Amino acid sequence: MNRLNNWPSKWFGIWSEYGPAYKACPSIKDFIFPDVVAKYDRTRLREYLSKAAIVASTSRNAFPCPVTGLRSMGSISFRSDGIWLWLDDLPEYIDKFNVALPSAFLGNILQNQYVPPPVGKEAAKKLEWPPVAR
Repeated sequence: MNRLNNWPSKWFGIWSEYGPAYKACPSIKDFIFPDVVAKYDRTRLREYLSKAAIVASTSRNAFPCPVTGLRSMGSISFRSDGIWLWLDDLPEYIDKFNVALPSAFLGNILQNQYVPPPVGKEAAKKLEWPPVAR
């Protein structure tokens, strides 16, 4: 629970289970809290996370499901509200695996009243990205 209240970054939902390049990222297991997720307005949360601006896209095959390890075809996108950055499959992990959002991330969503603001090019350039080994 401490990770939810003390998450130090402005990105979320990129997991160490994606592979060696993501070893500096947290495990999805550290954010599974069914009791916390049960209190979410999942419909509005899913809408916010799914309708926010796309700031980058890549192959979904590079991001296996962190729980099952299965890989999918197609693309996956990074989305943002100008402050936070996440992959667009985050709502699926909230729904299927009870992944809870950091308190500051959820607070930002509530402050925006579940309406993601537009993200301009300058704001997108300033986003914090997860650490990835190259």
